[in-house]
Amino acid sequence: MIAIPPQQRITSTIRLGTVYLIESRNKGYDSQAYHMFVVLNRTPLTDSKIIMCWITTDQTLMANAHNRNFAERFIILTNSDYDQLTTRSVINCHTYEERSLDEIISKFQQGKLHIKKEMSPEIVKEIRDKLRSSHTLEQRIERILF
Repeated sequence: MIAIPPQQRITSTIRLGTVYLIESRNKGYDSQAYHMFVVLNRTPLTDSKIIMCWITTDQTLMANAHNRNFAERFIILTNSDYDQLTTRSVINCHTYEERSLDEIISKFQQGKLHIKKEMSPEIVKEIRDKLRSSHTLEQRIERILF
């Protein structure tokens, strides 16, 4: 088996719709956990930042996703939508994270990032469309994504 260097593994696989399982600190808690993130950049290798949305099973966000006043912000996913999920999950399309390519490569080298199966183009388009219509999207991020 040929060993592929971490930088090459990331740079050869990162694209629109790539999903990473990343160890990160839980917001509001003093603990680490793994969370799935989907890459939203069309050209992540040349963009200044990698923009990703978080896939979560958080029950509060799940309840908000079912509230018709907030429904336009969320996408609910099941295993039939994305077979890497083990439980019903949600994406808040008005919230995103920025990471550098170097940070992603470093997390991979440390064993704190795992490459998952790509998300379908249809779901990625829906995420991008909802993010684009969001009042929380900064202009500098919009320039990167669109």
